[in-house]
Amino acid sequence: MELEHKQPAVEVTDLTVQLGNKSVLDNVCFTVKEGSFTSIIGPNGAGKTTLVRVLLGLVRPGRGIVHLFGKTPLRSRNRRHGVGYLPQRKEFDRRFPVSALDVAMMGRVACMGLFRFPKPHDREAAMETLRRIGFKDDLIYRPIGELSGGQQQLAFLARALCSHTRLLLLDEPTTGLDPAAQERFYEVVQTLRRDLGLTILVVSHDVDTISQFADRFICLNRSVLVQGKPSEVLASARLREAYWGRSERLPISTGCLGVL
Repeated sequence: MELEHKQPAVEVTDLTVQLGNKSVLDNVCFTVKEGSFTSIIGPNGAGKTTLVRVLLGLVRPGRGIVHLFGKTPLRSRNRRHGVGYLPQRKEFDRRFPVSALDVAMMGRVACMGLFRFPKPHDREAAMETLRRIGFKDDLIYRPIGELSGGQQQLAFLARALCSHTRLLLLDEPTTGLDPAAQERFYEVVQTLRRDLGLTILVVSHDVDTISQFADRFICLNRSVLVQGKPSEVLASARLREAYWGRSERLPISTGCLGVL
């Protein structure tokens, strides 16, 4: 996929965020091209989730410029601005009486508006999205609590796709899933990217798995330390700098870094 001639989906320039007396993000700059698959990596406490919240318009920057498809998140927050969001997988009461279709239908609220009843085309859009990610009809109507962890997360992915989505923001979407389910999830995301022309921006600690799918890595530790192709970033001394002083092993099997 040729990306160099694509327009920016995300533009972040000199972004600084301070929460209380703590500087969380400092002069963050990067661009994500339309149709790309970019992963934000970095140690715990690096500001990755805060960055996602800024992109969603939930945190106001102290300084800097953020554009999604040419608009600021705060201006487009409550409009159909084409951004789907999937947070980390959460545990919930498996007895909760909703089906996979009900979950996907929640994503139509941005199109319907609050306090409005769904119309037949909303239901059909949700069903089509579930089928696109591999759900058969028996799974579409099955209670969410009876699905496997991987199937549940795919149902929530369908919810994120149901409102004219152009950009998918995924925050540690495969946490708690087994390796096979993780790979299946990203294979579905990659297929959606190819078929629908989506732009993917994912926060992940699982560098080994995500490097099989991403075009580009952005290593964040309050500021952007290094960005580029996954192979270049994984071989960079700046990545070691991001994790320096931490007694943890970076979750990769490439042998590039060892213990950091």
